[in-house]
Amino acid sequence: MAGLEKLTIITYENGEFQGAGTPLEVLINPDKYTHAFNICYSKLEALGSSAGSPKFKWIPADSVSLELVFDGTGIIGNKLPGIIPQKPKHVAVQIKEFKDAVGKFNSTMHSPKFVQLCWGTMIFNCRLESLDINYTLFQPDGSPLRAKANAVFIGYESEKTKALIEKKKSPDLTHVVKVKAGDTLPLMCFNVYGDPSWYIQVAEKNHLVDFRELQPDTDIVFPPIKK
Repeated sequence: MAGLEKLTIITYENGEFQGAGTPLEVLINPDKYTHAFNICYSKLEALGSSAGSPKFKWIPADSVSLELVFDGTGIIGNKLPGIIPQKPKHVAVQIKEFKDAVGKFNSTMHSPKFVQLCWGTMIFNCRLESLDINYTLFQPDGSPLRAKANAVFIGYESEKTKALIEKKKSPDLTHVVKVKAGDTLPLMCFNVYGDPSWYIQVAEKNHLVDFRELQPDTDIVFPPIKK
């Protein structure tokens, strides 16, 4: 039986999302996540004018918010079939490792690292915006045994990436891309079309029986898309 696909958090030291760091896999998948999209309007009205005519200002980056679980009891995960029980890291250590990976100031970049959230068809390039940690279970001495963290990630696209995505979205172009180790079809669709949801059409075009198991160094044809 195939293992449950986990939400994976990948860090990068550049805004082109090249040269991935060691992926972080969540302990348990969130039961939901929120993908927020906003449009900003000016609500200042001229003196004497009627309300209800806001003027467009700009479109800020999307954001994704979700809940992460840090557990030091050893109960979560160790009772799953086929899992050898292991002594978990202290909750404080788990949280520090997470914060160091996605939120710590990087002296080379002069900022925290760039982040990519990968889960199923969701491929979200972003940066950590906020992290609210709620400690929910404690040892007799007050040390935390479990914590739930509400994380908010703000979307990020470099100007170069935006230009490439717009070019790759051209409906009259066919793309042939060679599979690299670690590639998934949704991720490749995101890189080509800017939208991971085209993976089913691409799988059908390439007669892929199992699109989850891509063989490195094989070519995948990405047909023109119709919007």
